[in-house]
Amino acid sequence: QFIRALIDLLVSTLLEESRSRIKNLAITGPGKARQQPEKIITLRTSGLHGPLKELEDFLYSHLYRHFKVVRMTSKAQRFLKELFAVYLDNPEQLPPGTTDRHSPETLYRTICDYIAGMTDRFVLDEYKKLFTPWEKV
Repeated sequence: QFIRALIDLLVSTLLEESRSRIKNLAITGPGKARQQPEKIITLRTSGLHGPLKELEDFLYSHLYRHFKVVRMTSKAQRFLKELFAVYLDNPEQLPPGTTDRHSPETLYRTICDYIAGMTDRFVLDEYKKLFTPWEKV
């Protein structure tokens, strides 16, 4: 509930701030918006900037940089790099139809798109299938 309330507060504030800035700058279309020297859509001008900075600092020091999170992030990066390398080395290991719609020149993009569509669980299962000898293919 806290996360939902926080997101609601941020979105509501962003919308209110944006409407106000658009009105004050007399923005009537995209051309006028592109001419502005400053960002039009931002939370920086709201009273939330200070508390959001405090929350960000807290999360970085106590969560994002926690050694277990860093380990898991590093592990995930290794999994993804190894999957990418296997598919690049032998694209025939990709499911049927994955490479049919792309030319050899776009193989990197095809592999990136395929991996980007994977869930965490699917990545782990795919990794096991490709790298663990006793795992069913």
